[in-house]
Amino acid sequence: MHIIDNFLDKDWSESLDIDISEKVECAWDMIRGEPNIQDSFVEKVIETANEYYNMEELGWYEIWSHKNSRPLDWHYDKHENLFEETGNLVFPLCSCVYYPTLYNDLRGGELLLETSSLYRHDRIQPISNRLVLFSPGVQHAVNAFRGKRTSININPWPYWRSLSEGSIIE
Repeated sequence: MHIIDNFLDKDWSESLDIDISEKVECAWDMIRGEPNIQDSFVEKVIETANEYYNMEELGWYEIWSHKNSRPLDWHYDKHENLFEETGNLVFPLCSCVYYPTLYNDLRGGELLLETSSLYRHDRIQPISNRLVLFSPGVQHAVNAFRGKRTSININPWPYWRSLSEGSIIE
C-alpha cells in the first residue's frame, strides 16, 4: 500500500470535478486530441502508480466515483463478469483511490485493507487530496460514515484483457 498526501497542487485539485456514478471503461490512448480534466487526472494517477506497480502492459482502465456512498461489504477489485461466469478472481494491475475534497462533517468512512493478520486490517483515513494505491488481490471495505465523503476510483488493466469484453480474454 502507498499513500500520497497532497497529490495534486492546489490549483489543479480545486478544478477537479469528476462525478462518475457508474463504472466507465476507457481505452488507454492518451492520443485523442485535447485532453480533458478527467484524462489529465487519470494520466497523473497512472504515472504515480507506475512508480510502485508495473504499468508496462496497461491497455485500459475503469473509473468511477463514490459520492456519499460506499460498497456495503468486504470485496476485491476484480473482473466482475469473469467472476460471475466462472468464479475465478482476476485482478487489475493495482487499485487507486483518490479523495478530492472532504468536509468537516465526515465521521468514519475509512478505507479498510486486509493484512496478513487474520484479526487486523489497515485503516486509511480519507483526507482531502490523498491518493491511496494498493496491490491487486487485496480485500478491502469502507467503514460506515456520516457526513459527506467522495472518492474517485481507478483500476488499470493490462492491454491483453479485452476492453470490449470488460477484460475477458481466454
